[in-house]
Amino acid sequence: MSQTTARFDLLATPRSVGHARQLVRTLLAAWEIGDADAVDVCELVVSELLTNAVLHGQPDIELQIDRHDDLIRIAVADGSDVLPDPGHGPDASVEDILDDEDNAAQVGESGRGLLLVRAVAEDWRTEPYRNGKRVVVTVRLP
Repeated sequence: MSQTTARFDLLATPRSVGHARQLVRTLLAAWEIGDADAVDVCELVVSELLTNAVLHGQPDIELQIDRHDDLIRIAVADGSDVLPDPGHGPDASVEDILDDEDNAAQVGESGRGLLLVRAVAEDWRTEPYRNGKRVVVTVRLP
């Protein structure tokens, strides 16, 4: 299968998060991805990344979704060059992070978005993009 890409420019407002969730659901249906768990995971990733971009980034926000065989790549870019802080090194497991009492108190109810993303993603990274940054998450389809 060749790579298929969709790109959307979004406003830096909370309403964009819900709009993006609907976009990803519609797009994956058009790509004939019918696995409900995979769609839910992609929707979760989009929601968490967009929420971070709206709360902590700078306009403009771009959402890009690529499909290549059994991989979905979700990228959210914003105009801020401040990188997200996942709280621990890349080799720490999600369980290690949540079991860390000092970190749990600091993270609280907010700040767990990247932990959720790490738990469901095949891979994730940040990279410079235009005048800001892009967070890229890869999800493997079943």
